[in-house]
Amino acid sequence: MSRVGQGIKVQYLIMKPGFIVFWGVILAIMAFQYLIFFYFTPQGTGVTPGVKSVVGGHLLAVVIFMGVATGIQCWEAFPYYLNLGGTRREFWLGCTVFNFLLSLVMAAILVGLSLIERAVFVFFGLEHSFMFRAETIDALIVLSTLVVNFVVIAAVAAGVFLLVSVLYRFSWKLLLVLGAAFLSGIMLFPAFNDWLFKVVEYVMLAVFDEINQETVMGGLAVFSAVCYLLAYPLLRGSQVKN
Repeated sequence: MSRVGQGIKVQYLIMKPGFIVFWGVILAIMAFQYLIFFYFTPQGTGVTPGVKSVVGGHLLAVVIFMGVATGIQCWEAFPYYLNLGGTRREFWLGCTVFNFLLSLVMAAILVGLSLIERAVFVFFGLEHSFMFRAETIDALIVLSTLVVNFVVIAAVAAGVFLLVSVLYRFSWKLLLVLGAAFLSGIMLFPAFNDWLFKVVEYVMLAVFDEINQETVMGGLAVFSAVCYLLAYPLLRGSQVKN
């Protein structure tokens, strides 16, 4: 096995327990939601009014998990990988590949669960909204949904990877400074707060309502690429010893 492959395996072993626990919790929550929607309903209608999807609501949970898990995985794996004899370049490449693969797997699981959910809803004669995006679906919609989810999740992973690289290069002091500056900007400049909200809203509309979707997804793809390109020199200049 190459050292890059060895680094990917290390990250997989670090991520595996959290991955299993996360999806176990998500599936348990979904089961509880279905129980409420189908059995504890008003006047025994058999389904909660307006509920057309459960899976789609968990995209945010996946995004949050990817942010936290990527940070922990990259933070723990870097010194361990260097102690195994790997180089900073190999670690950077391994993280890039692993993050993209994991983002694709997470997106595929979401889409797969939504397809299963749709089959169940259709079987019981209920209306279903595929990931809150479409009432009727075809192969193109499924593929585009997979790509959109992947791009969003991968962008979060890339941003967190860049943050970890910054921390390894400049320590936690810079994070505190950046965090304080960000919070100050929100509190002292209402225009910045409004702008940030509009950006998040714009991205969410692109994800679920397909408004300016190509532009937003292209922007997120560029953001991911820039994050990885910036992370490389930061890791090379880090003070972590082999």
